[in-house]
Amino acid sequence: MTLQDKRMAVKESMERQRFGATRREIMSKKGAKCVTCGTTKDLVIDHIKGGGRHHTERGLLSPLTHDIKNLQIQCRSCAGRKDRLRRSMGMGIEGNSNNPSQ
Repeated sequence: MTLQDKRMAVKESMERQRFGATRREIMSKKGAKCVTCGTTKDLVIDHIKGGGRHHTERGLLSPLTHDIKNLQIQCRSCAGRKDRLRRSMGMGIEGNSNNPSQ
């Protein structure tokens, strides 16, 4: 096994622990295009509600944060725009009913 293969195996293991599936599996289930603009380039897994790697004010994330129903595929540009909009509206990372991505 090459070093690159080992790195990929570690990355996939971390994704599986975090999301219950690998990035490739999530893209396959959700469709590999941005839900906002439809592009198929520079895609990321984005949380609809919740903070991804971040923590809420209490320092805990709901177990549902990483549920596949709470994940969407967006291009890096649209995901960044959504996050900037959320911050400008004074929303925390945990989101709320005014979440612009809903």
